[in-house]
Amino acid sequence: MRAGMVAAIAALALVAGPSAAQQGPPPPLPLGDVRAPEVDERTLANGARLLVVPRGEVPFVTVNVVVPGGTAADPAGREGTATFVARLINRGTGSRDFAELASVLDRRGISMAAAAAEEWSTVSLNATTPALDVGLEVLAEVLVDATFPEDQVELTRTQARTGLQVQASRADALADLTFLKLVYGDHPYGRQPSGASVSAIARDDLVAYHDRWYRPDGAIIVVAGDVEPDDVAARLNDALAGWRPGPQPTLDFARAPDREQPEFVVVHRPGAVQAEIRIGHLLMGGEVEGWEELVVANQVLGGGPPGRLQQVLRNALGYTYDARSSVTRLRRLGLFRIVTATRPELAGAAVGEVFEQVERLRTRALPEGELADKVSYLVGSFPRSIETPQQVAGSITEQRLIGLSDETLERYRPRLAEVDTAAVRAAAETHIRPEQFLVVVSGDASVLQPQLRAFGEVRIVDADGAPLTLADLNAAPERFDLSALAPDTLVYDVLVGGVRRGSATRTLEAVDEGWRFASVIEAGVQRIEQAMVVDQAMRMVSSSTLVAALAGDQTIAVDRRGDHLVGERRAGEPPTPIDLEVPEGVTLSDGIELALWASPLEVGREIRLPVVDLAEGAVQTVVLRVEERTDLTIGAGTFDTFRVSVGGDDPQTYYVLAEGPHIAVRMESASRPIALELIAPPALAQR
Repeated sequence: MRAGMVAAIAALALVAGPSAAQQGPPPPLPLGDVRAPEVDERTLANGARLLVVPRGEVPFVTVNVVVPGGTAADPAGREGTATFVARLINRGTGSRDFAELASVLDRRGISMAAAAAEEWSTVSLNATTPALDVGLEVLAEVLVDATFPEDQVELTRTQARTGLQVQASRADALADLTFLKLVYGDHPYGRQPSGASVSAIARDDLVAYHDRWYRPDGAIIVVAGDVEPDDVAARLNDALAGWRPGPQPTLDFARAPDREQPEFVVVHRPGAVQAEIRIGHLLMGGEVEGWEELVVANQVLGGGPPGRLQQVLRNALGYTYDARSSVTRLRRLGLFRIVTATRPELAGAAVGEVFEQVERLRTRALPEGELADKVSYLVGSFPRSIETPQQVAGSITEQRLIGLSDETLERYRPRLAEVDTAAVRAAAETHIRPEQFLVVVSGDASVLQPQLRAFGEVRIVDADGAPLTLADLNAAPERFDLSALAPDTLVYDVLVGGVRRGSATRTLEAVDEGWRFASVIEAGVQRIEQAMVVDQAMRMVSSSTLVAALAGDQTIAVDRRGDHLVGERRAGEPPTPIDLEVPEGVTLSDGIELALWASPLEVGREIRLPVVDLAEGAVQTVVLRVEERTDLTIGAGTFDTFRVSVGGDDPQTYYVLAEGPHIAVRMESASRPIALELIAPPALAQR
């Protein structure tokens, strides 16, 4: 497809291209006027502020209803409540269930969504002009009479847990999460949901939050599109007559951290093959003097292609695929942030280069040509951000919520065009402060800490933010005793999207060395056979794997020789030799099940296993965490189980018997609709 596209463009250029005498691109057209939208402002009968932006080019209307609160209003210990409310607000009302609401909207091409930001939540409606009244009717229902059905609450909880599990397995997400927590400190902007807080959220919490914060007094309703102010105000007064004001709560904001020197934090991910780097600090919120100059300075550094960070870190040094920076302003606090990633052994050099590029921006004159390129891009691209009713509504909403003046949009483009090199340098020197940088790097701390130590003191934390020491990184491996196990055969259904697509058999049998744990999975035309031999302490002796598929067979076989796994991988000819140094206690993915079978478990227990991927030649530490004790009902019956989260590159959830041996009843992927469910054999039924 790409080759065809290139060929088509090339042919077009031959027909309609410039003459050979023309050199370079044509000169730009004169800068046209971009006027800010006219805003009609009034107050509805229920006290809500209404902002109307008539845009009659197309028969389409966007309505944003913004209420205060947001994630900053989450109850302590129930972080995630505001997000739950936003996700569930249109999942059922006193008049219609989720299916009925969805049907009403879908038949008329209406879309409705909600989201929670730091200090406010937004319910958005997009409809064609003829469907607006129906859309407003549904909007009123969810604002006044959302019911938060229990089954939808549980579904959302499951999705949230899965999201957190996936997040904990990704170095980039861990770096982002840790950076936001630390840069904001106790300030509510930094509050993030956790597995514990998501589990603690009850339906009553959602109802209470909705009743408290989703009120018209304090709300802003922005309508943009094919409407007239008087008409849409009358429609809204009629539709929202049942949305009544109540006591308006307030938020308390703790002071954000005031750093006087750079802070360096490593989020330890043992064996990680990449280091994710986040660098930045807080900015002033609201109306910032010199904001346009700061936007240009950020564009020079890394706000757009190709910024200096990209040119140096990627193009010149080859440290990374991507490096960028951003400036964000919110009502109370803004944020300056740099995002990049590199190989672990280059992390220190990459951080040092970031500091160097920031210092250049703050202390050296900006070349006129570079300034002209960046300003031209910003000025030329701005009109595209306020073309559609959705964009206009979003811009007006953001402007009011941040506390900006009505003239901000109209002034923005001309002020960008007037920025000079001295002003850009002054803005960078004033607003970008390396002495206050927070530097968060997610990766293997044993590799990263020695490099970052050259810049100052380095703190090491785990994925949950708990402090670690260098001694912790070299902690002794988990110890296991398999002597109490008994031979067994377990049979599972392989489910894809809830539909049976195959079967899996797990067999544990005694051998001279200790135990042989074998697995056979058949799904469609594919068959996977794996066998691992371990001693009574679960130390690997050998393993073999066969993957049989239409494309051909692949085999991997290794033996343990001291601290190496030695063998070969065959996928055609010739075979690829394997000689991989591994840590003590290393296992394969199937060893996760054995570890759970043989370990004493209780809620909160964590087991850390080094797991090797022989095909990739990589070892990562997988964390097994017992999250809760719960009854699980599947086709084979109802079982008393522990729910265990399994980290790593492919996060999973295991439900294992609460009474030992802790055999897996259900195993499911966190990122794909694949699961294994136990078909109870006689041996299990007799336990």
